[in-house]
Amino acid sequence: MNLDFSQIVPYIPFILEGIWVTLKFVIISIILGFILGTILALCKISRIKALNWFGDLYTSIFRGTPLILQLMLI
Repeated sequence: MNLDFSQIVPYIPFILEGIWVTLKFVIISIILGFILGTILALCKISRIKALNWFGDLYTSIFRGTPLILQLMLI
């Protein structure tokens, strides 16, 4: 098998740009997920009934639906 990488060389700047964009999405997702998770955790341990109910409802919805359906909606 002869692997010829010379055809990839012109596209290296685009690949590096794609990696950078992917890292931006990952960092933003981590930050937003941490914030949302913290807020929902505080809602679930809250003594205020409305916040506790909201946290339970959100958790029940996302636990009760298949992951493939959630990905399709997103």
